[in-house]
Amino acid sequence: MQKRLLALVATVAVVLSMFAGIAFAADGDVTGVEILTATISGKKLDAQVKLTFEGDVSSDKTAGFSATIALGEDAPASIDLGTPTTSDNINYTFSHTATDFFAPGTYKLVITHSAVDSAAKEIVVDKFVSVTESEYLAGATVNGSTNVAADAVITVSGGLVTTPVTAVGGIFSFAIPSDAAAETYTVTATKDSVTATTNLKVVAANAYTMNLATKKIIASGSSAGFQPVVGSITRTGTASDAVKDFMIEVSYETMTGAADPMWVEALNGQFSFYLPTNIPVQDVTLGVYKTDKLTEVAPWTHATMPKVKVRYNVAITPSTLEFPYTDTQSPVAITGKVTDSKGNPVEKPVVILNVPVDGDLEQTATDTGEFGYVILNWKAIGPITLSIRRAGVDYAHILGEVTPKAASLSVKPKSAVHSLLEIPFTVTGSGFLGGIPASADIEVLNSADVPQAITTPVVTPGTDPGAFTATFKWTPTKAGTYTVVATEAPYAATATITVTDPLAYNFINSEQLTTLPVKADLALTFGTSGTYLMKYDGKTTTTNFVYDVFVDGVQKVTKEATATVKVPTTKLGTKTFRVIAYTSALKDGKTVYTKEYEQTFVGQITGWDVTMEPAALTVNKAENISFVIKDKDGVPVNNATIYIDEKVYASPSTHNAQDGTYVLKDVKFSTVGPKTVVVSLGAKTEKTTRATLKLDVVGEKVYDVTADVDTLLQGKAQDVKLTITRDGKAVIPQRVRVIEKKLDPKELSFTPAADGVVKINVKAVRAGELIVRAENYDGTLCGEVVINVVAPKLVLIDEEAVNATDNFKTDVHFKVVDPRDDSVIKSNLYLEGAYLTDLVIYNEHGGTIVNDKGVFTILGAEEHKLTILAKDGLYDDAEEDEEDVLVGLRVGAADGALVDGAFLVKEATIESNPAMIIVGAQNNLTLTYKDANGNAIVGKVVKAGEASLGKTDDNGQVVFPVGMPTGSVKVTGATDVKDVVVEHTIKIGYDVEAPKVTYEVDGDKATLIVTDNVRLVRIEIDGKKIDFWPGAKYEYEVTLKPGVNKFAVKAQDSNDLVLDEVVEIEYVAESVVLKDEQVKRQGEFVFVKLRQFEELGAKVGWKPETKTATFILGETKVEVTIGSVTAMVNGEAVTMPVAPFIDNNRTYVPTRFIAEALGWDVHWAAGDVITITLP
Repeated sequence: MQKRLLALVATVAVVLSMFAGIAFAADGDVTGVEILTATISGKKLDAQVKLTFEGDVSSDKTAGFSATIALGEDAPASIDLGTPTTSDNINYTFSHTATDFFAPGTYKLVITHSAVDSAAKEIVVDKFVSVTESEYLAGATVNGSTNVAADAVITVSGGLVTTPVTAVGGIFSFAIPSDAAAETYTVTATKDSVTATTNLKVVAANAYTMNLATKKIIASGSSAGFQPVVGSITRTGTASDAVKDFMIEVSYETMTGAADPMWVEALNGQFSFYLPTNIPVQDVTLGVYKTDKLTEVAPWTHATMPKVKVRYNVAITPSTLEFPYTDTQSPVAITGKVTDSKGNPVEKPVVILNVPVDGDLEQTATDTGEFGYVILNWKAIGPITLSIRRAGVDYAHILGEVTPKAASLSVKPKSAVHSLLEIPFTVTGSGFLGGIPASADIEVLNSADVPQAITTPVVTPGTDPGAFTATFKWTPTKAGTYTVVATEAPYAATATITVTDPLAYNFINSEQLTTLPVKADLALTFGTSGTYLMKYDGKTTTTNFVYDVFVDGVQKVTKEATATVKVPTTKLGTKTFRVIAYTSALKDGKTVYTKEYEQTFVGQITGWDVTMEPAALTVNKAENISFVIKDKDGVPVNNATIYIDEKVYASPSTHNAQDGTYVLKDVKFSTVGPKTVVVSLGAKTEKTTRATLKLDVVGEKVYDVTADVDTLLQGKAQDVKLTITRDGKAVIPQRVRVIEKKLDPKELSFTPAADGVVKINVKAVRAGELIVRAENYDGTLCGEVVINVVAPKLVLIDEEAVNATDNFKTDVHFKVVDPRDDSVIKSNLYLEGAYLTDLVIYNEHGGTIVNDKGVFTILGAEEHKLTILAKDGLYDDAEEDEEDVLVGLRVGAADGALVDGAFLVKEATIESNPAMIIVGAQNNLTLTYKDANGNAIVGKVVKAGEASLGKTDDNGQVVFPVGMPTGSVKVTGATDVKDVVVEHTIKIGYDVEAPKVTYEVDGDKATLIVTDNVRLVRIEIDGKKIDFWPGAKYEYEVTLKPGVNKFAVKAQDSNDLVLDEVVEIEYVAESVVLKDEQVKRQGEFVFVKLRQFEELGAKVGWKPETKTATFILGETKVEVTIGSVTAMVNGEAVTMPVAPFIDNNRTYVPTRFIAEALGWDVHWAAGDVITITLP
């Protein structure tokens, strides 16, 4: 018992020692902290905290709190929330307003009380942008806020805000244009990669429009009268305070002064009233009020309201006030008369003619209302106004203008997408001979002639007088047509820009690809300085792409952000541009391209079809030049202007052209070289030019020039020796030039080798004729020799692979030779595809050959073994351009000599036997898969729909047990390109086609080919039943005899459809031997039977009533009569050595005469063996 007591005491001592130094909660002490709610909205944080206590609550515990909040768990800084407020000593509220908006993220709120542990809570703040109102009127100011960043950039879709707005402390505002469309827009706040959006609803303000059917009346002078005035007031808008009924105040003056206002009621906006006409000229004002007659309806005041114009009749000579400004002007007389509506003259009206520079020219008309002015010359361009002045106010009656002298203006781009980004524009002007426009003289106007906000144009003078370029930037804000105006008095010109609504993908400046001028050196730029892609997702735009560009199927640009392509457009027609845009990204150290979008543009080369004869003139010699000019539709053009090196040689005022033909007489040039010929519609500008040609002026040909070679190899530099003489004496020229088709002459250095012999080194760029011209020092004396240039030739070693098969690997084995001696060319080869989506070339070991911008370099060798994988040929584009899909070769360089010969790319085919599925029949088809060379494609899966028919066998075939389908069946064959197949549709129908027969002739053999769209089951030829295996095709060989051969062919298919036809095959032998019973001798002459010539291919006729035989072969006709030696050959009488005769009912004709008359050769041999041979 004592031990137990001691143990208990020890235990109590241990427990007491554990609690030594610990203060136990007294009644009313805080024992816990709990965060009930915590929210952040904008700049404000609110939190509800609850305390728990020991026993009863004894007092306020505010002083013991500590509260902080920080963004993230490990934020380096936190915000002290200060002291809470209390309501019942248990629940406490924390409210804190920050200086800036709380940024997006996860915040940690920590609240601690001095007596207990802390409590924590996470608060997630989402990114936001907001506006203060649910909807806004057009013209209102929008206020908003965002927590994306204190200086976030604010943009609005649809061009509502043309210039981005930068928030200040997260607060922003902007004005809505008064003409903004009523719709919902997207407001976007952006900073770095963080964005937030909200909707902004714009409703149209209540806009009122007055429509006056009567806008002008003619004063009737002293005669009383009234004129009805009819009109209406319409409203557009969605605001709730719209006015429907109005009172209109009509204010006007009488002959004696102001009349009392007339009030007119406009119920539902409709009104009419009568206005007296015996009132003076004036503008009758209309005021629109609410029905209380006190409150004017916005947006009108009396000054801005539509007015009814009261005017006189003013008749003038000339009938208009439109006068052109010219450098040399004759005085202009302007006379007129003022009358009222009754035709009575207005007595002594004050007439004001306001003209440029001189201003108002005042004149008091006569008692009969007549007046007149004489303008000695127009001092400037500008408006002209003829007015009648009354009481110090001028009322305009006739408007006119001194029109500027014509100049030319163009703008690029001519089209734009509105509201998305600032677009650079380039204006090109010419013909401003009075000086080029200044920056302030270039503006962009909308359809209402309101100037648009453009950057200050930067004007750069051109090389020609009156030419310039100007650049500016502009952000279009609304779709429509805008006018660019450039003025430098007395010249002015305009151009138009079409602005459209944005799409998801927008090619900017694409018009340069669709409208092409006639030009030999047209350069097109791709990238942001030319044609480029702009992607629009409804909020932002993207333009950072790289491009592939194909011109007429030939790749000209490969994965470049900016590139310039030269496209010759000297001939009317079209050019096809395929533009593919890619995004690029670096992955594993390599640039990976992803196709974003592509579009094909067809450019129309616009202009005229012009032929010029001759194309070259002799220097210092007057010669005539003829032009035939037709428009794109072949209609003759009789109003062209022809320039040669900037000088006008023909114009509508100097040449009365007929049928588009112009003859320039006695044209002479004193210098040699090419001259630029421009054919234009009116004065030559970029807009008016319709064709550009080259006229070559050469020296007088007095030298005799010969060369030691007559043929050169294209692309190869070769030595040529020229021998040059004049009147038999040796001449050493001062210069030697070579001229190739469509290329400018090129001067070559030369080395004198002997008297009259010089050596040159020539590298011909083009195949065809090369002119080598020897000239004196200024080219006025010359001589030339023409050397033929041949292209390297492609020779196939493996003639099985003539063509490359689309989307299949095609093995090719070839060499390239010099066609002059068939020697092998071992220079590097450069392969390039035309009208192909992609091209891969493998070497003979299977390795991929790297390409540079679509060109594959093949090292020079005796022979070449390659594998071509051409992908997705653009066959429609090629057909439209009358070109082939192919892989071409060049020698020596990527732009070197084009090899004569190429690998055409053609599609693989799937053939069905039978070709059609017959309704109601059990169909088993054989499908044959062939490549572009007609060879079997082996081991490829063929499918019918999604069902596999297996792989093709060694013959490229699979069997398709169709059964009895109800519709056509599409079969596909796999290719060497993943997910690309060859398709073939097998049609279904009823068998209504009988078997058919055709034939092929080879010498004296012919093959009869009997076919059926289903299956042949029986065949007879010339009554002989043929034993064959039923199928869709059967071939039967026959031997032909000279003349017409006839074969009776009968066939029946499985549906009892029958062929019964006689096939006639005419066979003309090159020679035939006649002997024995085929010939008959009579004295010295050998005769043959009449019908023997029919077997030789002649058409033979017989008229028994006249006993006349007729022989026809080609265009030759021979007629002979029994017993007569007179024959008619093509209508002319010819005497035969002997007459035809009849023996034993057989007609015999003289062999040699008839045969030779028909154009054959006749040879006689002993034994009367006659051989007749075609010449």
